[in-house]
Amino acid sequence: MSHRAILQPCTTEPATSSRPSAPSRSCLGDFRPAWFRPELGWGGENIAHRIAVEWDDETGTHSGVYIPYRHSDSWLPVAAGARVFPGIHHHCRFDVIETDDSFRVAMTSPTASVSAHVAIAAEWSSTLFPTVDDASRFFELGAVGWSPDRKGRRLDGLRLATDAWKVDGARAVEVRSSFFDSLPAGSARLDCVLVMRRVPIVWSVVPDRIVRAVPAAAA
Repeated sequence: MSHRAILQPCTTEPATSSRPSAPSRSCLGDFRPAWFRPELGWGGENIAHRIAVEWDDETGTHSGVYIPYRHSDSWLPVAAGARVFPGIHHHCRFDVIETDDSFRVAMTSPTASVSAHVAIAAEWSSTLFPTVDDASRFFELGAVGWSPDRKGRRLDGLRLATDAWKVDGARAVEVRSSFFDSLPAGSARLDCVLVMRRVPIVWSVVPDRIVRAVPAAAA
């Protein structure tokens, strides 16, 4: 999944028990503010654990993702995350082998690990989505990702935009995540694999913040 990126008061709740949650890995090969020249930028491997959510405000119900953890092999997002742009990033190590029809990725950090061996294949299947196009539309609608700020009191949002959205179906040879493996038995299981490659992406900060509920005793 190679991506090129250019760097209300309400509550969130899980979309439904059957909605997807997933680790999502991205390779940011040209990460820069939109006004920088194309040849100037930063690259790095990143991974995010995403949980589909819905939230309500005065305009209605919206869909997106909640991202409790982000990891990067670069110290730049670790230092700047939740300071310069939304999302606390934890430092990690990546091992990646990618070809035209498969990839292997392993992420390790002091507190989490993810490993995936995925083959791009026509024999795609899912119990949640009838087709790859249906799955693609679902994830395309979840373009806003909410992450905790450094005080844990608010959720900061980033919006993903692209004019070249394209998703391929893939087959999981082996996928493991310490985050999902640590949940109670039956809470999460692998349904399907989707891959986005060579997709230009623009990230923009969502101006409104979601205020997290805080118990009175802790306020």
